[in-house]
Amino acid sequence: GFPLDTAMTIPRAEDTKNARTAAQFDARGVIRSMLDLAHKNYGNQVVRVALGYMFAHAVSPYLFKHHHRFPHLYITGPYQTGKDWLARIAWTVAGGKEGAATSAGGGSTPKGIRNRLAASSLLPLHVNELRGLKDEEYLAKFVRAGYDRQGSTITNVDQQDVSWPVNRSFMLVGERVVGGGAELSRYVTVETSEVARPELGDKVMALAKQARSAW
Repeated sequence: GFPLDTAMTIPRAEDTKNARTAAQFDARGVIRSMLDLAHKNYGNQVVRVALGYMFAHAVSPYLFKHHHRFPHLYITGPYQTGKDWLARIAWTVAGGKEGAATSAGGGSTPKGIRNRLAASSLLPLHVNELRGLKDEEYLAKFVRAGYDRQGSTITNVDQQDVSWPVNRSFMLVGERVVGGGAELSRYVTVETSEVARPELGDKVMALAKQARSAW
């Protein structure tokens, strides 16, 4: 909340500064190596797009303040083309922990989705297993509201209107498209195709975890 030049003048231990700088350079080098391998794995730039989105989401409150909207990330493609793998790579590099995805077909409810969207986070809400989604409309409604971060209002048991904010976007992963034209215009869509060199997958994930630990 204070000017950057003021922050830069705050004294700190030289060894801490050197360690932080070294870690940043290490992270950049690791990410560069990871992206090179990922490009060979996919044969296109889908990992760069997904990773770029994740870092943009970290500053989305600032971007939203100036542009009044922020899109969701939608990772789609045919069966067994590495959609979940791509999502895990982007999620891991951006600092996400394993097992944080919400299954759309695993009993997720409008209340649960609403609560997770209201939580403040640098990361989007990761929702997968879209094939098992039974009620598409409630999720499409959140997609529309989340793009403008309008939030929603519900009536509680005491017949009082309660407002729920939207503080993060979606990262939707699956073959199934949620919504129609109105929703599609609110996505950054990344389409996967046949994985060129699947044997590189474990190496890319190892580098992604190394990058996360280097931040």
